[in-house]
Formats: sequence, structure tokens, C-alpha cells
Amino acid sequence: MAILQHLKPLKLLIGDILYQKDDHAEEIYLIKLGKIKLQVDIYELLPQEEEDDAIWNQEEGDEKEEKEHPTNSHLVPFIAYIEGSYFGDTDIFQKGHHLERDSTAKADQECHFFVVSREIIFNLANTFEAEI
Repeated sequence: MAILQHLKPLKLLIGDILYQKDDHAEEIYLIKLGKIKLQVDIYELLPQEEEDDAIWNQEEGDEKEEKEHPTNSHLVPFIAYIEGSYFGDTDIFQKGHHLERDSTAKADQECHFFVVSREIIFNLANTFEAEI
């Protein structure tokens, strides 16, 4: 199959970030080994009023004081992918020219991937369509 020659290997260690929200989406990932979790910022999902209540101390008589949030404590996993799975395709295929990632991908275990670029996928699709 033509796609095999275009796959690039990639390895992540536990806790490594593969990509962050709003990073440019250019690749699709096939998991050979390991587990990766996609995470979202929970505060971005809250309506503004609830976010304000979560961030500010609202006790009567007290002046508003901004609460500190531990680094990355607001990132919540919403899906996990394991070996044999693939991901990253929806950021490429369903968004047209807006190619920003909608979540952060973090290795939950050591991961080994095969990676294929958006450019290769679209070139192969065009070649396939021309041959039909």
C-alpha cells in the first residue's frame, strides 16, 4: 500500500505533550504501543458567570481575590486512545482550512506512533481519485 512508505516513527515518554490546544494540525497519529489522553481546559467549557465564580472568592464582605490554579490542574481528560487506535484526523478533515487542534494530547504511558502528514494524505487521496 502506498501510504506505508510515508509513515514516520515517533516515540513519547510518559507525561510528554504531543500537541497543545490551538497548535497547527498537520499530522494523523496511529498508535503502535501505549496510551494517550486528549484533554480540554475545563474553564473554557464553563459559561462566563460560572467561570467567574470558580476563579473569584465570592464570600460576602470580602474583596474579590483571584485564586491561584495549580499548573495544568484545569486540564481534564475526555478520551483515551490505545494501541491500534488512530487520532488527529478530525482536526484535519472536518475543519477545512482552520487547522488548530481542539485539545491537548498527553502521553499516559510510553507511546510509539506511526505518523502521516496531512499533505501526504491529501496527495494520496487526489491520486486515488484520479485513478478511478
